Amino acid sequence: DQVAEAILAHTPEISKTSVMKRVRALFDLVEIPAKRMNDYPHQYSGGMKQRAVIAMALACRPDLIIAETSTTSLAHDLGILTRLGTENPSARVAVYGSHTDARPQDALAREAVDFVIQGEPELTTFELLRTLEDGGDPSGLLGLAYRDPSGEVVVNERRPVISDIDTLPYPKREGLPIESYNVPGFPTPSMFLYG
Repeated sequence: DQVAEAILAHTPEISKTSVMKRVRALFDLVEIPAKRMNDYPHQYSGGMKQRAVIAMALACRPDLIIAETSTTSLAHDLGILTRLGTENPSARVAVYGSHTDARPQDALAREAVDFVIQGEPELTTFELLRTLEDGGDPSGLLGLAYRDPSGEVVVNERRPVISDIDTLPYPKREGLPIESYNVPGFPTPSMFLYG
């Protein structure tokens, strides 16, 4: 129902039949069996919950998709991102993570990926979003790798590390059901630090 609610919130004129077809297509896209569409969230595994949230986000037809990836999940993640591109071809896709930080060309070899965010993602992600939102050219952003018009991979200069993380705004969590966001085996809230 939550995926259907997201669709209805953005396209209230859509018929119930069309909504359910779209929900099924999104569940297929994120590899959740159709027979599980009516299950309650507590009946899903941690991975299924993550994929259901991806389906919910895609229901809103985002302009920019940002995905974290790693060496062990890169091939799978790129396959999913390729399928996401067919579902929402106008969306731009950025990835970040330990593998693409060292080898951005591995992600940019796929047409589905437009950008690789290198180093600490916070400021580069913010600037990328603002630049795209304003219709600007992101090719000059520090900490960004991309393909130029000829298809060559361009890796910009790295952004300096954030020397004082207290300068970052504290996340706004008012109204967010934090207990619904978890990683199996870790109590909420949890924090992950990468070095």
